[in-house]
Amino acid sequence: MHYMKPFILKYLTLCILSLSIFATMFSSCSNETEIYSPQPYGFDATFVVSAAVRSNFATRAIVEGGNHDNEVREITILFFDNNSKYQRFVRTTSLQSVPTGTGNENRWKFVVNLPDGSYTALFLANSAAFIDSKYNLAEGTVVGGGDMTELSMDDIEGALSRLFTGKYNAIPGDGTYRPFVMSSGREAINVPFSSANYYMEHPIRLSRDVAKVNVKFASQVVSDQLSIKEIRLCNYNTVSYAVGTPILWNHWNSGTSGVTASLFAAGAARPATAVVSGYDETNSIIYRDNGLDDESDEIKNNECVDWIFTAERPAAAGDNLCLLIHGDVTINGVKHDDRWYRLDFIRKDSDGTFKYVNILRNYVYTFTINGVGDPGYATKEEAYDALPGNLTTDLTVVDDSGLNSIVYSGQYYLGVTKDLYEFSCISELEQELKIHTDYPGGWKISLPAGGWPSWAGADPALSGAGETTASDDLWPEINLVDTQREFTFTVSAGPLSQ
Repeated sequence: MHYMKPFILKYLTLCILSLSIFATMFSSCSNETEIYSPQPYGFDATFVVSAAVRSNFATRAIVEGGNHDNEVREITILFFDNNSKYQRFVRTTSLQSVPTGTGNENRWKFVVNLPDGSYTALFLANSAAFIDSKYNLAEGTVVGGGDMTELSMDDIEGALSRLFTGKYNAIPGDGTYRPFVMSSGREAINVPFSSANYYMEHPIRLSRDVAKVNVKFASQVVSDQLSIKEIRLCNYNTVSYAVGTPILWNHWNSGTSGVTASLFAAGAARPATAVVSGYDETNSIIYRDNGLDDESDEIKNNECVDWIFTAERPAAAGDNLCLLIHGDVTINGVKHDDRWYRLDFIRKDSDGTFKYVNILRNYVYTFTINGVGDPGYATKEEAYDALPGNLTTDLTVVDDSGLNSIVYSGQYYLGVTKDLYEFSCISELEQELKIHTDYPGGWKISLPAGGWPSWAGADPALSGAGETTASDDLWPEINLVDTQREFTFTVSAGPLSQ
């Protein structure tokens, strides 16, 4: 089975048509304007932020293509000078939804007033209350005393932490629902902008401050063997950083440095024997089947999808994040009630060694249960202190950051930035094509007869290895003729099969 991703590369050549399209791209929200800035300046800066919709194998209550999974209610931008010292901030709740034409991501446009200059900036969404508990931004002071201009970017990133205990309620409409805290990497900002449309075509990418964990079955046959009653998330991190855990900052600063996230951690190889450390009830969160089979049911249709969210956590030699599965199991026609199994966040590294993986923000970790080998353990304590192995599973890890269109085979995935690129005659800006797959054979681009057209600019890389992220800039030449040019190519990672 192949999963092919078609791409359309368009150059809109009629300026009248292009202007018309841009004029209709924005639809106003009902939010009131609330912009804070130390003083008025001469440049009105138009920014666009982008929050990728969740992967297409997540299926719970959050409506696909809706604004809840990546809802942005307000934006706070912290600006730093060339010495990484804090300078100023702006905040706004006046946001306009920007349709993309493909429905692959949520984009929000807003305008803030800025002085000319070069800055490094942090964009934070849905974080006002969180930030205001640390800093008096309007006064430029630290809560409890201190001048913010004496603080570096590292100081502020390290201080923007919060306790993360219990369940994260991401159910729209529920009384305790709150949108995800999101942030950008360290963004280089030059005011005035080189182009008024720069951030329309190069939006600031936001990442949720949590990872998502799903548990599914490979087939109905396997699902019929194990009826899940509850899932316990153990050894979870109780502290979340708005801009990334300090240990993992290299990943979240990759917006400008190009550093790629490391899924594997040094010294985190899977032990040959069980490490008996003892189950801790106080460091576990329970997700249950309430029997209602509705939107409030955390385990619905014998799967737990879009319910478990957890703060990022670096892998270590022991006491890593794990799941305990509790349920009734049938082996060779014999039913065993109330049995326990352990699932570890382990994958095979490129050197062939099984290792614990880092839990990274905005990533989706999906366990697919392929088989049930034995009745497991009688107690959660026994299961916790044992090596996993009585459930055959695949762990799929998807980076949702910047990969807005994802196909999934049940075992492997292929993600791309988006599947439609449009360039207007008034644009001289490149757009990024990012590709990632965990298929061992890697990915490839297939071109139609005639190959890559000369007007489409430099050829991108036509193939890449698995478990690596490839990035190319698409930059067609200016089209001076009175026709629209269109070019379609495909990206594949396959055959993808279970």
